[in-house]
Amino acid sequence: MSIIKVPVLIGYQLSLSKKFKLSPSLGFNLEFISNYSENTTFRDGSEKETNQLAKDPASFLLISHLRLPLEYHFGKSVKAGVVPFIGYGLNKFTPESNSLPVTAGIGARIHYKI
Repeated sequence: MSIIKVPVLIGYQLSLSKKFKLSPSLGFNLEFISNYSENTTFRDGSEKETNQLAKDPASFLLISHLRLPLEYHFGKSVKAGVVPFIGYGLNKFTPESNSLPVTAGIGARIHYKI
């Protein structure tokens, strides 16, 4: 499956102190989906099979996002942070789906300015 994501976010940076900054952002991702099948090759390379991943999947997904990055500045050139996020799908992956996709997680980042 091939997915092309186009994020559109708007955010604001809040300085909590000289060292800590909070940068909430809100927006959405447009995800265009193509190539719905998966090829599997076994270890010996002799057999190959193709599986259909979903029946009539959507050609695009629209997912809303909320991110709350918190950064700590170690100095002028180094900062690190955590990025908790939640996403909620605004359309279904397949017509047969009974629920909308929800994603949640946490990321980490380190910036070093040269």
